[in-house]
Amino acid sequence: MKIALAGSLSLVLLSGCSSLGLDFSRMRGGEAPAPQAAGQPETLYLDLITGLRGRGLHRAALAHLDEYERLYERTPATLLLRGQSLLDIRDDAAALEVFRQITSGPEAAAAQAGIGTAAARIERWDLAVEAFTEAVRREPTNPRYLNNLGYALLRSGNAREGEFRLRMAGELDPNSAEIRNNLALLLLATSRRPDGERLLALMPSAEARAALRREAAQIQNPPERRS
Repeated sequence: MKIALAGSLSLVLLSGCSSLGLDFSRMRGGEAPAPQAAGQPETLYLDLITGLRGRGLHRAALAHLDEYERLYERTPATLLLRGQSLLDIRDDAAALEVFRQITSGPEAAAAQAGIGTAAARIERWDLAVEAFTEAVRREPTNPRYLNNLGYALLRSGNAREGEFRLRMAGELDPNSAEIRNNLALLLLATSRRPDGERLLALMPSAEARAALRREAAQIQNPPERRS
């Protein structure tokens, strides 16, 4: 499935922070920061939690989110980080519950993308299309959201609209291999093999090319669902 975890936050450096009120150096191993003085820097703490997630310490990030909300407050930013961390450990049901609490503000588009990702994992393509459409409505020039919407539209049976969205994403981010591969998948799945194969030729891995061809064949001839 070629759906990115959209809306992920940037990894930050974890050094040179101990003078700002908390000793964050211990977080290199996922430990709790030791308080040093009053007036703890909330923004820095959130950045460092983001850094834990970026390094693959997803459960440590969740523990620090609990600690952050105990020390400060629950905000849309903490909810978004929590939902994304839950997606990272594939607790999709819990992630959906968290993302649905974010209904407005700058985090809302990423929350909708998170809902779409969780829905795509269980092949709820109707819900995925709805969520990614809302993410794109909120951020119309975000190529990751457009890419995910295009893929979900293809899987929901609307290849024409899916192609439009993928080509739009490709023009916004022409260097994205993920967008290119999704467009190749769509072309193969809609019986435009020469065009699809031309894009496939840009993939360096023969194994990846074969996997994409298999996925295209499955989209063309979906297995019968048992009642």
